[in-house]
Amino acid sequence: MTNNLPPELAAFVDEKLATGKFATADDVVVACVRDAYQREREEADLQPLLQEGLDDLEKGNVVEIKSDEELDAFFEDVKRRGRERFEQSQRAAS
Repeated sequence: MTNNLPPELAAFVDEKLATGKFATADDVVVACVRDAYQREREEADLQPLLQEGLDDLEKGNVVEIKSDEELDAFFEDVKRRGRERFEQSQRAAS
């Protein structure tokens, strides 16, 4: 593979080669392309979840937390409800 990289990117490739983690410049480029590809796939997976959150905001399905104490209380409530659901599922399974 032949690459004509701008000087700053060629320097980046040289730095990566100097670490010994990569055997060739092509290996560095392949790793970078793989990382970019993976990041795009992850972003695509997150897009529907982001839209779901934005839709909830528009509908007013939010919890407003104004202090550390309210945040602690919120998470304690989440944990309590989770424990209750777990215990109910254990009772139902037995």
